[in-house]
Amino acid sequence: MKPGEASVEILRIRKKYQSDSVYYVGLVLLPQAESPEVFIWPNGKRLEDRLFKYHRNTVKFHFYDSISYRHFWKPLEPHLKETKTVYFSCDGVFNKVNFNSLQNPVSKKHIIDDYTIRLVSNSRELVEKGTPIKNNTATLFGFVDYNLSSANTTSSTKRTIASRYGFEGEEIPILPATETEVNILTDELKKKNWKTNLYTSHQASETNLKAAKNVELIHIATHGFFMSDVDYLDAPDGENEEVEKFIRNPLFRSGILLAGASAGEEEVGDEDGVLTAYEAMNLALDQTQLVILSACETGLGEIRNGEGVYGLQRSFIVAGAQAVMMSLWQVDDVATQELMTEFYRIWLSGEEKFQAFRKAQLNIKEKYEMPYYWAAFVMIGR
Repeated sequence: MKPGEASVEILRIRKKYQSDSVYYVGLVLLPQAESPEVFIWPNGKRLEDRLFKYHRNTVKFHFYDSISYRHFWKPLEPHLKETKTVYFSCDGVFNKVNFNSLQNPVSKKHIIDDYTIRLVSNSRELVEKGTPIKNNTATLFGFVDYNLSSANTTSSTKRTIASRYGFEGEEIPILPATETEVNILTDELKKKNWKTNLYTSHQASETNLKAAKNVELIHIATHGFFMSDVDYLDAPDGENEEVEKFIRNPLFRSGILLAGASAGEEEVGDEDGVLTAYEAMNLALDQTQLVILSACETGLGEIRNGEGVYGLQRSFIVAGAQAVMMSLWQVDDVATQELMTEFYRIWLSGEEKFQAFRKAQLNIKEKYEMPYYWAAFVMIGR
């Protein structure tokens, strides 16, 4: 690390035989230090429950958040003297909080105004930076047709599938704004002489995503989902095998929805239109510099002791991608489109992707003060 940088590893610890007793340990490594400084967030369960819900509600309803800075950031602050860039490897609830969105109640400045925050999936990425991938190829997915019509797919089936992923009504709603998003971004890439493949409607399929290989950039504008254990506790008889699969492996409970997701396997051949985190791990992304998940809540994952977040960000990185950009909460369509356009503009001009992302957020922050609009997305990786 360089002067002015710090590495912070956050670990979630649960006391044996006390399931409701959780605390978080922070390990701070500074340049030239022989060993890390150690500190503790003792109120782990409160952070995960009451305080996180408060933070998320202030974001969602555009309220001023006067509390979260003190609980999530303040314990770390004394260990960051003369530090401007912080590399975080997070665990548990800290994967669900965008540090940049926290506001100092005294100075009224957000973390992003005082620090450069870099998220890594593990601390090894600080030394395994790798060679930047550059082949100017991109594959984009958007305006997905989730509801491919079929005489064999009943309204009841579609309603069941839609409700499984948290939607009301008979069908998974199409996202019209994503058509504009991917069309604009495809045009921007072409202006910079990138070779692009754009898949929309029924072509925005799981099959086409799995076929994307040796692509520098993958941009997916669609619905994301995360299901907790309780979503399956009351499953009807006859679905026990499916229930067990979800309970055993959280990687089956997060993912993204693609063409035909409402119809099921009979409509899209061997695929069901749902790319789970488990399936994402097996994509061929060794030549991929960046995966962008422009979707709702794809950054969420299960809080689980010692294992970090079981979400798509880890899965795409395991598959070989250098970095993943994703959202932590349901995103405003217009602000998302503006953020993406601004990021692409800066990144394609030659700026390093993490710096381009930070600059884009700061630019959008000037227009939309509330974190709901500019802080929904995070970028993790190297």
